[in-house]
Amino acid sequence: MKIAAHISGKKIFNSFLFNFLIIIARNYPYQQIVLFVEDIVGNVPSNLKQIKIDANNKATFAYWKKFKLPKLIKTEEIGCYVSETGFLNPNIVIPQYLFFSDNNFDSKKRSFISSLSLAKYIFVTENFIGDSLNKKEKIKVVYHGLPQKSRTFNNTELNCVKEENTNGHDYILFPVDNTSAKSILIVLKAFSLLKKWQKTSMKLMLLLDNIVEDNLIADFKNYKYKSDVVFVNASEENSGSLTAASFITLFFSEYEKINKAFIAMQNNVPIVVTNTAINKSLFYEAALYVSLNETAIFETMQVLYKDESKRNQIRHKATTLLQKYNPEKAATDLFKLITE
Repeated sequence: MKIAAHISGKKIFNSFLFNFLIIIARNYPYQQIVLFVEDIVGNVPSNLKQIKIDANNKATFAYWKKFKLPKLIKTEEIGCYVSETGFLNPNIVIPQYLFFSDNNFDSKKRSFISSLSLAKYIFVTENFIGDSLNKKEKIKVVYHGLPQKSRTFNNTELNCVKEENTNGHDYILFPVDNTSAKSILIVLKAFSLLKKWQKTSMKLMLLLDNIVEDNLIADFKNYKYKSDVVFVNASEENSGSLTAASFITLFFSEYEKINKAFIAMQNNVPIVVTNTAINKSLFYEAALYVSLNETAIFETMQVLYKDESKRNQIRHKATTLLQKYNPEKAATDLFKLITE
């Protein structure tokens, strides 16, 4: 049976569905796969065919989904179809499936509601995504793969990272993006309390993700511990090593940025996250949870600063949690469900 899938968006390598299908194509060379994509990419298995579509014009794209897609399904002799666009076509008579790696969908849209009914299964990469769909009988969780693990850093290399960035001192890492930037003043106040009560040489590193340092913090020149705050622009080259060398990572970002938290856990760095239902469904006991106020953040920083056994406990729980994020297993589970 030939599999077809519609990959949404131009950043195809960010698609969990695309990456799972690459694994399936590689592991099952007899399996023919057809992808409808906005950009053709190279270096894919020979049993994976790409058909380019134009999604820039809403009218023509809607026409393609409604009329051209069913014809392509017949022409290519497709046996099942998977879509991550949130849309399934009622004129396609083969088994159809939906795939969601986030919950950014319009659940009230008529075509979306219809597509949920048409789907044989709805694949989600996290439990909280399925919970928001109210289709429990159709939900299948295929946990997304982890970001590629940074190479192993030995103690000498980690010390070099600290020497280059914090004069050899331990530091708390706070990745700052458009979401977490809203909490930056609270984090600074919590860090002040840690410095005040622990008399520590600990630094605070603000890892700026498409955020400009200028005017980021009002009246920063008057901040008592400004010499202990380090600003670094994030890049693909430095994010892994800066995370691996950190003492704690504060993850106050949206789900879409979750790779930052996973990279920390992969490198045995304890993480602190906001106390939300989504985060609890993601991290369970592999993180410490805080409300976004300076006292709660300070107290959690202090616990991790003083208590090595607590740090080790979080690391152990993180190692256990990461075991379920196995892309090979997820791809195999997906393949079995859509070909059963």
